Amino acid sequence: MEEIKFNYKTNITQKQLKEIEKKLSPAIDKILAAQKTGYNSDYCSVNLPNDKKYFNLIKKIIDKKIKYKPKAIVIAGIGGSSLGPQAIYLALKEKTTIECIFADTIEPQYTNEILQKIEKILKANNEIILAVISKSGTTTETLVNGSLILDLLKKLRPKNYKDFIVTITDEDSKLETVAIENKIDNLSVPQLVGGRYSVFSSVGLFPLGILNFDIEKLLNGAKKGIDLSLQKKLDKNLAALSAAIIYLEYKDKKNIHDTYIFNPELATLGAWYRQLMGESLGKQKDLKGKTVNVGITPTVSIGTNDLHSVTQLYLAGPADKTTTFINSPAQSDKIKISKNIFSQINPQIINKSVGFIHDAIFEGVIKAYERKKRPYISITLPELNEYYLGQLMQIKMIEMMFLGHLLNINPFNQPEVELYKQETRRILSL
Repeated sequence: MEEIKFNYKTNITQKQLKEIEKKLSPAIDKILAAQKTGYNSDYCSVNLPNDKKYFNLIKKIIDKKIKYKPKAIVIAGIGGSSLGPQAIYLALKEKTTIECIFADTIEPQYTNEILQKIEKILKANNEIILAVISKSGTTTETLVNGSLILDLLKKLRPKNYKDFIVTITDEDSKLETVAIENKIDNLSVPQLVGGRYSVFSSVGLFPLGILNFDIEKLLNGAKKGIDLSLQKKLDKNLAALSAAIIYLEYKDKKNIHDTYIFNPELATLGAWYRQLMGESLGKQKDLKGKTVNVGITPTVSIGTNDLHSVTQLYLAGPADKTTTFINSPAQSDKIKISKNIFSQINPQIINKSVGFIHDAIFEGVIKAYERKKRPYISITLPELNEYYLGQLMQIKMIEMMFLGHLLNINPFNQPEVELYKQETRRILSL
């Protein structure tokens, strides 16, 4: 099977990369050790793709809920409890007939629109599955949206509303306790698997299974991603090589990392990675407790739209960015440009397919970055499917673990995120 292609162009020397290869060896050893200790290590998310027992528990609940033939699944979750499955759903949604509705923020108009959509589905004698997802089990936004949708289900399915609900949370959380007490199906997430590393846990696998995506194929891709990320030689290890380039460019004052996506359906994959990098690397203290205030600012650009908005800045502005391009070449050349009054303005496009033109533009962008000596990494997915998305997302999660190691910070916590939660609860209590 063809694998992900990885290219890069920077001023980084082979000597520098060799030094990083040595520095990353202990981090690779930690992940290898974590594979032998179950879910007792911060690195334990790498065990999810190979955990057959855990997968079977999730599949059992999927099979139970799919019997209701849902028209939609509603995910009440935010951040890591939503972005992973959302990225995969939006990338592959043409493969499913079931809608996925994301209740992932709080804003009156947005919330009302979601409630109206769900009510319309239920009143048309169709069913929904509600997945209430919160690692901590106390996330305010999730509990607000979960409560509102629960009330709708109780109103319109009064006799068996609990049958349509699944909670996904940490073991022994308040949410799990409530689910068990009320005889609602619950799926746990291993406690040391952080939200942004949880896409291959029940957080991602349950909703994606309800949507009829091939979650075994997704996990097979993730397994391959792990294999590719545990090689000691840097040129064989995509996660380590990417981390090395991003780190060395950061040390050279390029503190912005842009993920430039040339498949619009992968836009939310960019948002998923933005959270992964932002929460993992933005830290006040290092592992020794020293104040360091490190972090790489993650941005997302979408081609070809943003070629006409921010690329002028990227190519002519401050040299403070490293770019990772993500592209999957066109799989179909069915749509071709005919000769007409518009196409004759630019005769080079006549008889060309849209896919061919798209790929030509992408190659042109790469050449422009090379001419302007702007550092980049280019990742090419042979096609958009569960296998390659699983592979890429796993590589990116391990890349972040490596970056945390190189920066000497904890890439698994997010202490400052708790500040707004504490203040919100204080205000609400008043």
